[in-house]
Amino acid sequence: MAHGMALGLTREECDELLPALRPLFGDAGFALDAPHPERWYLRLPKDAKVPEFSDPGDALGEDLFDHLETGPESRRWRSLASEAQVTLHNHPLNARRAARGQAPVNALWFWGGGRLPAAMPAVGATGFSDDDTARALAAAGGRGAPLPERFAGAPGVYDLEGTRDLQWIERDWLAPALVALRAGRVAALRLDGGEGWRLELRRWHRLRAWRGAAAWPGQ
Repeated sequence: MAHGMALGLTREECDELLPALRPLFGDAGFALDAPHPERWYLRLPKDAKVPEFSDPGDALGEDLFDHLETGPESRRWRSLASEAQVTLHNHPLNARRAARGQAPVNALWFWGGGRLPAAMPAVGATGFSDDDTARALAAAGGRGAPLPERFAGAPGVYDLEGTRDLQWIERDWLAPALVALRAGRVAALRLDGGEGWRLELRRWHRLRAWRGAAAWPGQ
């Protein structure tokens, strides 16, 4: 049994499998979505009764039947899992994966059930990120959006952790942000590093000409 990153499922492969599986779950009243090839989600009706599912990491290397619920509510889910397994087994994508020496995507493992929190009032800044988790957290607070290609002056929190392209950060983010700061279009700029350091710059800071340049964090 392999799951998540170990399968090496691409976005294109994911988009090829979803149309075959969605009618199966749609008939049960569930909406299947996969915002990322490694993370698939079922949206259930509010009154749906969901059994306890095991984390796939706990089931690896063990008899899978020991991790399957046997209660009344589990019968429906076992049936869905069996139908999904047949659908995936017969899908032509798996024949192509096997020809390339890749593991087939031949089953779904249900786990991690929960309830979406009610959206809180949008009192904070908009969170811009290309990371699904970070953007979902920002959206739960009322404001989440994809990361734009460059800084365009909109106030908010911009997640640049996913890149190591310092030239891109300087050219498309820091330089235009400094221009906006000097022009008074933004009140302040703040950089927060993953190591815990913080650098904040306000427009009036440029008047402190008597102060020497500070070292970059970590230097």
